[in-house]
Formats: sequence, C-alpha cells, structure tokens
Amino acid sequence: MSDITVEELEYYMKNRLHVVALGAGASCAAIPDGDKYGRKISAMSGFIEKLGLGDILSKVELITESNNLEDIYMSLMREEKRNQFVKR
Repeated sequence: MSDITVEELEYYMKNRLHVVALGAGASCAAIPDGDKYGRKISAMSGFIEKLGLGDILSKVELITESNNLEDIYMSLMREEKRNQFVKR
C-alpha cells in the first residue's frame, strides 16, 4: 500500500499535465483541403475505405449505412450475439 493521502493524490491529479485529444472531425474542419502537401487528414468517416479494408466488412451484416468507423463499431457491438466477428 502507498502512504499517499487522498488529498495528495487529488493534488497531483489536478496539477499534472493533461492531454486533450480532439476528434479528427475538428482537424478536417480546420484544414478541409488537407495539409500543405494536399494530403487529407484521416477521419473516422471513410476510414475503412481509406485503408482498403472494405472487403473485410463486406462479409459482415451491418445495421448501419454509415461509413463512420465509430458507427460501424457500435453496430457490431449491438449485434454481437448474431455476429461471429465480434469477440470481447
């Protein structure tokens, strides 16, 4: 067991550096034409296609029409009982 008190832990947690990660949507909105070389920012929308993984998902019955990776993941999680591809 550590000898640190709750108050000390709270102090250290509140006073340390924090990182805030914005979604890729914020980056895409900030630079819609891509970076200085014209390369587009990766985002969850279209991510599967950008990586060339569409053929993998074509084997899975999805309950969403979205091409957003987060929506696809949520669809798979909701349907995990029917879906052989979902493992926890």
